[in-house]
Amino acid sequence: KGHKVEFGGTYSGLGGDVDVFGLNFAGSQYISLPGDTILSFEGAIRTIDPTSGDTVPIFERLFLGGANNLRGFDYREVGPKDETGEPLGGRTSAYFTVEYTFPIIEKVRGAVFYDVGAVSGDAYDVGGGDVNSNVGVGLRLFLPVGPIRVDFGVPVQSDEFNDSGGRFQFNLGYKF
Repeated sequence: KGHKVEFGGTYSGLGGDVDVFGLNFAGSQYISLPGDTILSFEGAIRTIDPTSGDTVPIFERLFLGGANNLRGFDYREVGPKDETGEPLGGRTSAYFTVEYTFPIIEKVRGAVFYDVGAVSGDAYDVGGGDVNSNVGVGLRLFLPVGPIRVDFGVPVQSDEFNDSGGRFQFNLGYKF
């Protein structure tokens, strides 16, 4: 059990070609329950804004999707898109995850989860993007080489370009 809270800021522009300012807030809470089960909550809000001009370069924009947030979607596929479905990224992102893990056998845990999030094209606008969400199941393997997470997430709510039958996500290490 325990919790973690992060607050940070970024600034780029001193002597460079890109002038942007960003803020992020993230938190997680882990609750031990009977039977060696764990209920966890995690969320984050991020924003990025140009300090001069009106555009944020694509490599500085925010995206969701992948093994660390919306697991039912491909990496960086959640957020504003062009008319062909190509991700454009946004200026504000927010996501929330709830996960329940339970023991299966020694060094193997199961997981069920729900992820929800959105990416807005505007800075400081948490509610401006389309909401995407997924449900899923996973395994947590504690191997001699280190912990491995394998998840399968299925979109519940998605845009027309993200409506798939689900995604497998693979990750090394702990999430916290």
